[in-house]
Amino acid sequence: MSKSNISIKKIAELAGVSYPTVSRALRNEGRISEETRKRIVTIAREYGYTPNLTARGLVSKRSGALGLVVTRFSDPFHSDVAQKVEIEANRRGYSLFIASNETQDTDRELEIVRSFQGRNVEGIIVSSGREGPRYMQLFRETNIPIVTVNSHAADNSGHSVCHDDYGGGCAIVQHLIKRGYQNIVYLGNASAGKAQTDRQQAWRDTLKQHLLAPSIQIDSSEGRVQDGAAATEQLLSQHDQKLRRQRSAIWCFNDAMAFGALAVLHRHGFAISTDIGVAGFDDIDAAAFAIPALTTWHQPRQEMGAAAVQMLFNLIENPDAPPANTSMPGWLVVRHST
Repeated sequence: MSKSNISIKKIAELAGVSYPTVSRALRNEGRISEETRKRIVTIAREYGYTPNLTARGLVSKRSGALGLVVTRFSDPFHSDVAQKVEIEANRRGYSLFIASNETQDTDRELEIVRSFQGRNVEGIIVSSGREGPRYMQLFRETNIPIVTVNSHAADNSGHSVCHDDYGGGCAIVQHLIKRGYQNIVYLGNASAGKAQTDRQQAWRDTLKQHLLAPSIQIDSSEGRVQDGAAATEQLLSQHDQKLRRQRSAIWCFNDAMAFGALAVLHRHGFAISTDIGVAGFDDIDAAAFAIPALTTWHQPRQEMGAAAVQMLFNLIENPDAPPANTSMPGWLVVRHST
């Protein structure tokens, strides 16, 4: 038998089970013994079975596809979220369309969402998007649910999965204060919307609680490595002596900016954690391998991706469910940079 045209019916015959049993096993659904499921999957793989999504859609009125919008493919936060979303979608028998909004423009974001709707996807996830309430309206208009992850919109009243940026920011600054840093600089990301607002406010509030005046803040237009480096060069050109005179630390909006800060500080002769401390936010994989290893706040990126997929499928099955916001906890990771 050709391995290119095997059908579910033939897999059922080879496995000695019914057609519906094969269908459920390949979708990883239903009450099927693990032994039977493994036997069916092994046969399907051996014969190179590929589901006919077009035919499936005609019968079920479903496309078997989801859409995912990310800000930038190169951003480790989005790559981790996307990886988990794809794993969870595939586990349920769904394919995934992915597009990026490199310009971080709200109109472009909505354009991508509408293009996914035109492809008849069953649901859409938007990671670190700029749009907010409009998604509930689009959901009502199209009956295609939209879930946001780590939304940067000020008004995030729809279905969303988020992280407590404010709480994480407070914990980072408290850690720096306990380490004896009295001059704590904040390097921000002006394009990050609510995340920037929450982290900046955490910095201000925590310093105030400890009777320390907010020190220096420099905001970059984005949150990349080069932005952290440029902001640190600006910081040193204006405040080098103050940083050397007081026990100072730099808290960066994210780990990528912190990597840029570390490189510039090394180049200017600062001994990290001795002369100056540096902390980030996100705890991307590379943070543990920076020199020195970076103190940061861990955002549960993959867990957020998995929670978004679960929320999306709940909405596919129950589109009248009220808006829900799931907040995932993070934690402080102390390393050698502070």
